[in-house]
Amino acid sequence: MDKPKTIGLKALAAGAAWVLALEFAAALIAPQKGLAGLWALAGLRVLQAGGLVAGFVLFYRGLEAIFLAPGQFKRGLLRGLLWGAGFGGLCALGGIALWATGINPIALFAGGFENQSAAYVFSYILVGSLVAGISEEIFFRGLVQGFFLRFGAGISIAASTAIFTAAHWRTGVIPVFQIIGGLLFSCAFAREKNLYAPIVLHVGGNFALLALSVWGHNLLL
Repeated sequence: MDKPKTIGLKALAAGAAWVLALEFAAALIAPQKGLAGLWALAGLRVLQAGGLVAGFVLFYRGLEAIFLAPGQFKRGLLRGLLWGAGFGGLCALGGIALWATGINPIALFAGGFENQSAAYVFSYILVGSLVAGISEEIFFRGLVQGFFLRFGAGISIAASTAIFTAAHWRTGVIPVFQIIGGLLFSCAFAREKNLYAPIVLHVGGNFALLALSVWGHNLLL
C-alpha cells in the first residue's frame, strides 16, 4: 500500500509562521467585540486560509498537496455528508438518552442572544460556521495533520486534535466540543485523505451548535 502524500517540514513551518504572525498582528490592531470584531475575525481567517492555499499553489505542489484537488470535491462532499449524518444520528440518540433522564439537551447549548441585532446574529453564524470551519480545516487538518500523516493515522489524529484543542483553550473552561470535534474531523481526514470531507463536517457542526446557541432558548420547555 502506498504511503499517503504528506506536508513537508518547511511547508509546515512557513504555514504556521504565517498564521501565527497574523494572529499576533490581529491581537494588536483588530477590534475585539461587537459586529466589527466579528468581521475583523472573518477577514483574519480568510487572509490566513487564502495565504496558505496561495502558498501551496505558487511554491509547493499545488492544491493536491493540501488535499484540496478540485477532482476530489464531489467525493469529499458526499463523504462529509455521510460522516455528518452518522455523527448527527449518534448525537440524536445521546439527546434522547439525556431527555429520558430528565435533562433537556437543548439547555446545554442555548446562549444569551435574545438582545442581539439581526445583523450580529447573522454575522455570528456565518463567521463561526462557514469562515471558521473552512479556514481551521485548511490549517489544522490540511497543513498540521497533513504533516503528521507520515507517522501514521493514529499519531496524526492525536497531534491534530491536541493542537486544535490547545488553540481553542480558555482559562477555566475545558473545550469539550472542540475535543470531540477535533477527533471527528481528524478521523474523517485520516480516513478519506480528502480535506473537503472534514470541511463539510466542521461547517455543518459549527452551524448546528451556533444555531442552537442563538435560537435554542426558543425550544426550551
